[in-house]
Amino acid sequence: MSLDLKTTATEDSTLTFGSGPWMIRSCSIRCVGGRAAASFVNESGVHLVGCKITSKECSYGIECKEKSQVSMEETQVVACSAQTQTECAAVGVLGTAALRAEKSEISNNCVGLVISDDSDVKLLGCKLENNSEGAFQVIKNEDKQSKTRLRIASSKVTGSPWRTKVRPHHFSERKTVWIDSQGFRRVS
Repeated sequence: MSLDLKTTATEDSTLTFGSGPWMIRSCSIRCVGGRAAASFVNESGVHLVGCKITSKECSYGIECKEKSQVSMEETQVVACSAQTQTECAAVGVLGTAALRAEKSEISNNCVGLVISDDSDVKLLGCKLENNSEGAFQVIKNEDKQSKTRLRIASSKVTGSPWRTKVRPHHFSERKTVWIDSQGFRRVS
């Protein structure tokens, strides 16, 4: 299935999934405008398999928030960009949401992955490449202690790894290849 959707409301997402469980297979979602191509909210349980998501003039390609539990397998979130938004990332994992991505690609975006507050992210066998402002960005809420978790294993990160100097509260990496913009390679 392929969806080409557009929203004119800047705070609305093109598709919003609540509750669940949801299984989304072999779907291509391309959107222009709005907050995100797809938002997962209200403790939603979502499994994306073999999907491709792109967005233009949105804050996020995929937005996970409000205790949502999202897994991606062999899914691409690519070419997410914004000309008028101050936030712009392929995937946003916000609040107390959790994301587990396996064999997925997050490439050719402004920022690959934004995490905040008490979010929990696990990347297994993923590729994060050519994200112009960085593969990762951590947004820290100054009003409370952040407990963000980012775990990366058997993955490849090409280009600048971090958009800012803020890092997750818990960070671990294993068997991951890091290649910076000058081509220097580091393996963890």
